[in-house]
Amino acid sequence: MISFFSKIVLLLYFTTGFCQQNSKDNFKKLFINEEKYSIMFPLNWVLENPDSTKNSFSLIKQNSSTNSEVISLHINDLRQSNVKIKAVEKIIEKRLKFAVEILSNKTVKKYNLTAKEYIYKSFSEGKLTTFLEYFFIKESDLYILLYGCNSETYFQNISEAQKIIETFEIK
Repeated sequence: MISFFSKIVLLLYFTTGFCQQNSKDNFKKLFINEEKYSIMFPLNWVLENPDSTKNSFSLIKQNSSTNSEVISLHINDLRQSNVKIKAVEKIIEKRLKFAVEILSNKTVKKYNLTAKEYIYKSFSEGKLTTFLEYFFIKESDLYILLYGCNSETYFQNISEAQKIIETFEIK
């Protein structure tokens, strides 16, 4: 006979497996697969304004009439714009001058690349918004991957956004 403890362990094992499968099903993904990058996102996010050059996109999750979350990507060809890699740091610094508060500023390793990661607060459309922003350089391309959300709900919403960001891949 199986002991009571063994039954509990088996029940927890199967329940956890079922919940994880359910969680995966709830996170059914749409897929953007371009020459330079790919990303997956759940059905409750909407792809808006994909760039015809395939160098930018925006994903929007509308939470209510006044609150939305955005994940966007912009790719800039540094050769085409005659920007030197060293000048990118100055561009980033200029962007951050508009920040109300910088919560994090660090160098990270993602997608086998070294990137700058910033978390900062700034005003967007009259509302205090918190942004998580990554700057990657691969070959001559500057990738700017950004997540933005109302500052009041940022920490409640960031985990789903991070799951999406983790699926982002630079090819």
